[in-house]
Amino acid sequence: MVKEIAKRKTMSEEELRREAEVHFNQARVYNKKGELAAAVTAYQTAEKLFGELGAERERTRCWSGMGKAYGKRKEFVQAAAAFNEAAHHAVLAQWPDKEIEVCYNLGLTLQQMGLKSGSLEQVNEAIEAFQRGLIIAQRIEDQTSAGVLQLSLGFACAWAKQTQEAIGYFETAIPHALVGADFDTAFSALSSLGVLLSNNGRAAEAIPYYQQALELAKSEQGDIVAVADTYANLGVAYEKAGQLDEAIEAMDTYREILQRAGDLRLKEATAMVKRLKNKAKLR
Repeated sequence: MVKEIAKRKTMSEEELRREAEVHFNQARVYNKKGELAAAVTAYQTAEKLFGELGAERERTRCWSGMGKAYGKRKEFVQAAAAFNEAAHHAVLAQWPDKEIEVCYNLGLTLQQMGLKSGSLEQVNEAIEAFQRGLIIAQRIEDQTSAGVLQLSLGFACAWAKQTQEAIGYFETAIPHALVGADFDTAFSALSSLGVLLSNNGRAAEAIPYYQQALELAKSEQGDIVAVADTYANLGVAYEKAGQLDEAIEAMDTYREILQRAGDLRLKEATAMVKRLKNKAKLR
């Protein structure tokens, strides 16, 4: 009798798991098709069933899936709430890899909300989410995730005017985190660090980062706008660092690019080159 009861209980749990997995797989299919409301409903059903089983890993995946679906629908408040739940269940499941992923997605969601509304509070919450993920990544020695999170923290801290923190994150990340990064991320990180250093009395330190950004801008992935802007930034940094000859060369190249492109900023660039040449004569 005892064996039969145990057998029925086991079968019931197996059936429950099969049903939960059916709803979870349906949710993924709906998500891929862009049927996001149906995806959320299916994830919610699966999450409840997995909850009855105490299956924390599966519950984490359900909440994470809901967060992504809400995010695609631009329902960022619901997305952030879902990612928070996913992070909670990832802790219960002792699943640090997933917790890192969820913290990153939570940070991106909060940052998007903050930038859209101009809310510094939400950007600061994004920074906290990225920092939480970074701590975990460093603990388990996941260098790839740590690099991505450090870059994300650099951008978020720069927007929040936490200048020294942004510089620190970028300086730590750039030497190892740009390998394999897409053009926009790598170029923006190098340029952003250059600007932060140049604007905070560290122009000589900014120059190598601008030079790296220039090499990237000249690659097949770059474009003439990125090249021109980087020459302009280099010109400013060279002048601040007291390297007037290099400043004149960089700014004159910037002027030539604008001239070829018929850019309206040509007049301003020409005046800048003239000013630098006059300044050099007075040395």
